[in-house]
Amino acid sequence: MKQIVCGIVLLLVIGSDFSQASTSIGIGGGIHTLFDKDYTIGYSGAVQGDIKLGNRWALEPMVSYETYKKSEAKIKSDPLAGKTSTLMAFRLSAKYFITDNIFASAGPALFTSSDNGIWGTAILPSASVGYRLHLDQQNDIELSLQALTPGIRAVYYFNFKK
Repeated sequence: MKQIVCGIVLLLVIGSDFSQASTSIGIGGGIHTLFDKDYTIGYSGAVQGDIKLGNRWALEPMVSYETYKKSEAKIKSDPLAGKTSTLMAFRLSAKYFITDNIFASAGPALFTSSDNGIWGTAILPSASVGYRLHLDQQNDIELSLQALTPGIRAVYYFNFKK
């Protein structure tokens, strides 16, 4: 946890100023937990984008795939259930840049999950806060903390700037 906090502080210190919102596409991954005794840690991959709506506002569509490991107790109690659960999420969030680099986003998410061949679907709210490090005019790295499936996500963005 100390390393994560130090990394965030370092990103805040070395960030540079370009503009806030931009139209871009990104690919990333994350580490999550469900705060459920039946599951341990999860990993995710995502394709997402930002569609600039204004200087500080962007619309953020995202498609992600997440997999969660089941706890040893869950595996022993139901050995036929498998060792992992999968989750596919489709999110559409409004992203607001508080400063040139710090943002908050919120919006609905459609989750489809599978556990031992049984599928379920739910629409839930999602939210995150994060930091975007501008590497140059067209390349960014974003680090965010997710609220619904709590975890940390890192994303590389390519900006469509002139």
